[in-house]
Amino acid sequence: TSLFEGLADDAVTSISRFICSIPTAVILYDLIPLIHQKIYLENEIIRQWYFSKLDSLRRGDLLLSISASSAQEAVKLLGFPDEAVVNISTACEEYFKPQTYDNKSSACLRSRYGLVRPFVMYTGGIDHRKNIEGLIRAFALLPTAVRKHYQLAVVCSAHDADKKRLLLLAQESGLKETEVIMTGFVPEEDLLALYNQCALFVFPSWHEGFGLPALEAMACGRPVIGSNVSSIPEVIGNEAALFDPRDDASISAKMLQALTDDTFRNSLIEKGIEQAKAFSWKLSAARAWQAIRNAVAVQPSRCTKQLLLSEQRLRLAYISPVPAARSGIADYSAELLPELSRYYSIDIIAEQQEEITDPWLLANCPI
Repeated sequence: TSLFEGLADDAVTSISRFICSIPTAVILYDLIPLIHQKIYLENEIIRQWYFSKLDSLRRGDLLLSISASSAQEAVKLLGFPDEAVVNISTACEEYFKPQTYDNKSSACLRSRYGLVRPFVMYTGGIDHRKNIEGLIRAFALLPTAVRKHYQLAVVCSAHDADKKRLLLLAQESGLKETEVIMTGFVPEEDLLALYNQCALFVFPSWHEGFGLPALEAMACGRPVIGSNVSSIPEVIGNEAALFDPRDDASISAKMLQALTDDTFRNSLIEKGIEQAKAFSWKLSAARAWQAIRNAVAVQPSRCTKQLLLSEQRLRLAYISPVPAARSGIADYSAELLPELSRYYSIDIIAEQQEEITDPWLLANCPI
């Protein structure tokens, strides 16, 4: 259910490392580190670990993706055939729904987090792809006459350095200290209340495996706008609610429309509630079960022949320059070896002055 574990904990995962005759299905969340390597894989230890996990993933018979977007990542980037990747989607918990709060409990909540005006809300992670910087700059671009009626609430856990960096950006963007609120970690009960009481939910991320916070906010009956990239459009399901996350003016314009146009705002709420009904754990379970049955009954297994071969994998001596050798053959070898490893246990024999740098080779082949 979660292959990419074991970097900073005691989990151990692999596929076809010890036995290859049992077909294996894998939940695929996303391939974000592979797509944005400069951000997530600069550390060589993390890079080698991640590429070794990718090697296991490629040995899976069936990928159960959490969105159509992540499914296409596996097809395009890892070479999986379309029929071996099934979008089972995902869902939020049933308690994310419209709630009513009395004046006293609302006042306590707002006081706890320094919210003194209606607020625009974001929640999720705080890493670079979440684009909180763009959200802050976009909020600062709102007309002063509109902005003075709202606060921007960034609801997520944040290290002191990140909090200082974002608040400094807010100041440099012309925002007053009370206009951007960094709540830090909030318990689930408060998160539900904040969803239900926000004036607008904005999800500006430029890459998501799914984008669960947008679904949670819609299920709570709040107006939601979000990015027009990766999986977010399929979650929100409303083209009119989307903006370009790499364009601060585009984010700001959509925020302004949602905050000032009552007709548009009401349509966001109505369409969001209907869209949220399209996602459920029951539906995801049924899709997963059917995909597994099909994989066994229809194909017997995408990799059956390959797995039978790999059970008796012969040792292959691969004699060639490999990266970082300055040779076209080295680059070709780096592309070819992950495919050959499906069938052979490979020893690389390389005579070169340059250091061997390819993370997949270092993680998966004796040299």
